[in-house]
Amino acid sequence: MLRLGVALSAALALSAEARTVGRRQDAQIYEAEDAVLTGVAVDTAQAGYSGTGYVGGFDEAADTITFTINSDSAQLYDLSIRYAGIYGAKVTTVVLNGGARTDVSLDETTEFTTASGGQILLNEGDNTIDIVSNWG
Repeated sequence: MLRLGVALSAALALSAEARTVGRRQDAQIYEAEDAVLTGVAVDTAQAGYSGTGYVGGFDEAADTITFTINSDSAQLYDLSIRYAGIYGAKVTTVVLNGGARTDVSLDETTEFTTASGGQILLNEGDNTIDIVSNWG
């Protein structure tokens, strides 16, 4: 099982931990604060995050968190995003390897919760997963 940790936030103080959950028993978590951040920053104001914080500041349409994930083989994974969205429902865009895009609905919530992002196919080797604000 592969887990992708992502923390999101916008003018909505949205905090997320995206997880990719595969069909294997092993698990690895990737935290957003360890990813490449564009236009966003690590925050710790809202309790309940994992890792060392969450990522906030999704104020512009181009604000992005980019993960590089290495996969031993081409394999399908279920993607989910853990987040807290205290300023209303939002939609975020997930971009796989610079191509395939999917929108993920994030309902309003005061505590961290999980939203499904569907399935993604990771290639063998390095893959990039971008979490992009599309509400800025």
